[in-house]
Amino acid sequence: MDYKINELLYYVQNAQDTLHKNDILTMCEDFYTEEEVELARTLLWTTYKPKGFEDRLPRRTGSHKVKNSLIDIYDWICSIDVDNYKIKFAAVNAARVPFFKADTSDFRIVRNELSQLRANNISESILEAIESLKKDVALLKNAPSVRTNMHDKKGKSDIAHEIIMGTVQSSSRSNSSAMDSYKSKLVSGQSSSAETSYARSANPLVSKHDDHWTVVKARRKKNTIGANKDTGLQAVKPVRKRHIHVTRLVASTSTEQLTEYLVNKGLRVLDCEELKTRYDNYRSFHVTLEFLNDMPDTQSTDFWPEGVLVRRFFPHKHNGRTN
Repeated sequence: MDYKINELLYYVQNAQDTLHKNDILTMCEDFYTEEEVELARTLLWTTYKPKGFEDRLPRRTGSHKVKNSLIDIYDWICSIDVDNYKIKFAAVNAARVPFFKADTSDFRIVRNELSQLRANNISESILEAIESLKKDVALLKNAPSVRTNMHDKKGKSDIAHEIIMGTVQSSSRSNSSAMDSYKSKLVSGQSSSAETSYARSANPLVSKHDDHWTVVKARRKKNTIGANKDTGLQAVKPVRKRHIHVTRLVASTSTEQLTEYLVNKGLRVLDCEELKTRYDNYRSFHVTLEFLNDMPDTQSTDFWPEGVLVRRFFPHKHNGRTN
């Protein structure tokens, strides 16, 4: 009997009778490196020459290269004729052989649990901080609502704001004694009048009703429109406008001809501007109309000559604002 040293082939050869194929492949894919898998595959092909691959070793590429190589190894080992194949594989480095009991039901569950433990590697100090925050939240559920503004200096009103907003920052650890004292006052309702009056003066939009703070939203002042008609002054009447883009007119069309056509149709034309076109065989215009309730429908197909294209025009807005 001839022995070849390879830990991966040794593991597969001895585990195939007791473990499921998927469990063996999953364990090898997690345990061995890509170089170790390829080395074992090459050694097995060289010594065994599996059926169908006698001439050359098939090349595996892509994102599933390692998995496909392990499938080749498993299938080739399972197809070995023990009576005629006088080679067995041995392991020298026990650290490179995965060890699991034969009665393990599903290695995929073990692998997923290990991956989750690695991803969620939380230190004990962070866990203790989380537990402390949970206790603070449970205490604040029974505390009255307080609304204050944040100031530059840390004070009692600032601590109350941090407590109610649910933000316990690391900087507040130094003020833990003052925070605990103020928490107990909020829970028992024994906060001094000076503290509550200070919190009220900090925000003028806060009022107190039945020992609870209520945030009052500021209303925006509305514009005033005059209604007195017995004055010497008069306001201009707003002119509502509609802008349209008229194109695909023949090259000989002028602004005067288009304006005359629209006026005869019952529209009030405020402006008619010829636009620059890509080609010279047609004309385009930007027409500004006064919008009236009884004006003709400019989007009707019967309003325009055949073949003319009309759509809404959106003029560019000026950057400067005027009043």
